[in-house]
Amino acid sequence: MNIANHSVKVVGVFVLLCIFTVTGFGQDLYPTLGARSVGMGTVSTAVMRGAEALYWNPAAIAWDEGWSIAGSFTMSSPDTKEQFFAATYSPFEESVLGVGFHRQKKIDVDGIAFGFILGYASTIVENQMALGITFQTFESQNGTNGFRLSLGMQYRPYKSLTFGTVVLSRHTYGDEANEIRVPFHAKTGFMYSPVRWIALAVDWELSRISSLKVGRIKEDGELVRMNYGIELTLPMEIFWSEGKEVIDIKFRGGTKSGITEAIIEGEYYHWKHPWDEGGLSIGCGVELKSISPKIALNIAVSESRSYIGGFSVRF
Repeated sequence: MNIANHSVKVVGVFVLLCIFTVTGFGQDLYPTLGARSVGMGTVSTAVMRGAEALYWNPAAIAWDEGWSIAGSFTMSSPDTKEQFFAATYSPFEESVLGVGFHRQKKIDVDGIAFGFILGYASTIVENQMALGITFQTFESQNGTNGFRLSLGMQYRPYKSLTFGTVVLSRHTYGDEANEIRVPFHAKTGFMYSPVRWIALAVDWELSRISSLKVGRIKEDGELVRMNYGIELTLPMEIFWSEGKEVIDIKFRGGTKSGITEAIIEGEYYHWKHPWDEGGLSIGCGVELKSISPKIALNIAVSESRSYIGGFSVRF
């Protein structure tokens, strides 16, 4: 049997073990996409890489050469399912193009929303700094449509340290009873990996939110949130008769805490989301390092019983 067949068996067994490991967590206030990000407390600005980063920080797609594809599948119990697929390609040196598709289905309201993402990224300083931009459209059955524009940056002053920043603006139009506007959202953070087997990441997030809910209740607010994540890597070398294969097994954990301030019908409200209510999450994954293409499989679960699975392939 060849190495690829053995790899499939190892990955399959490991994923099954991970599913039993992560089943059974409680409530997440912010279910989202991306198994690696969710598993680390939804840190994303400096963590994500490859085609999956198109959704989180478009600058991160600039580090890959050739083709990259990724997919993410979310099931938020009991009523929401999401899928995200993306692909990136580097047509010429130091520039990468990306395209993605995002679909969400809410069973309780019998509604489907979907959108497309187009992105471009380029390295400004070789192996150190990259900038990226994405334009995302979305359309829903309830009549609320819109777009989102994101600008991202990643900076790597050292091999062990990465900084990331994303600024975006989301606008909706259509059925005003369901409008949610995010005129300004900023997220910045870093990932530090002093040694190969551990990575620490933190994101800081600020959003301005304006919405007109069902019932014509006007709400304007501000969300400030911190995300904290850790990733532990267990490198393994598996020897077969045909050769050797290097596999990285990863274990992740994270949480988030924040403050929401809002003015609803002229009255001021203040909510705190402390550590114990901010949304714990855990996850795990496996990466095949010595074969081409490079393959990664990840799963995660957050406190709301949101189960996320994902894959990425880099050619």
